[in-house]
Amino acid sequence: MPGATRKQIKSAARRLFLKYHPDLNPGERKRYEDITRKLISAYKELIEVVPVEVEESLEKLEEKSEARPEVIECIVFRLNNREFALRTEWLREVVRVKDVKLEAASLVSDAFPYFVGFICKGNEVSVLWNLHGQLGLREPTMDSGFVRSKIIVVDMNGSTAGFIVDDIRGLTNFKTGDVSYPAEGNDFCDPRYMEGSVTSEDTSVILLNLRNLIYNFDG
Repeated sequence: MPGATRKQIKSAARRLFLKYHPDLNPGERKRYEDITRKLISAYKELIEVVPVEVEESLEKLEEKSEARPEVIECIVFRLNNREFALRTEWLREVVRVKDVKLEAASLVSDAFPYFVGFICKGNEVSVLWNLHGQLGLREPTMDSGFVRSKIIVVDMNGSTAGFIVDDIRGLTNFKTGDVSYPAEGNDFCDPRYMEGSVTSEDTSVILLNLRNLIYNFDG
């Protein structure tokens, strides 16, 4: 990856980490453990020699120049009494915590701090992602109410990840003209994770940027 920036290296490494993790490839576990360890080692070596690039607004300008649909279909959910939304184009399914098995990851790295385990449902395995921690919110406790939590499973270019949420509010359509770009008036988490916000008299909903959540976080 000659001439790659730190951001590009991080994004590429995280894609490979989710693809080759041994818990997602149990049939050839030893082979994928070796691949993942080599990946983690290569990532650490590369990221140390690449200088920190100057933050630029080019990507945001490109996003603004793209034609936006008139309506954005989203799934709305709650975390710590705040409302968030994800585009339904990435939505795979919604499951109840009590209907799946949660397992800790056998191989983790400080380079991927929000990847905390796996969701097992039948023969399907998805990555368990710590969305609360990534957004700087209070994390859920394993009390009696935890089993009533839901998991939103998303598919980002073949990488599936599950986010534990407090409650599902339902599906809704936001008019593009009602969405503020970038998100406004929200200082509790990194604005890079916010695609926009929709504010009404009753509530404010943060539209999250799934690509940045999974591939382009600091770490």
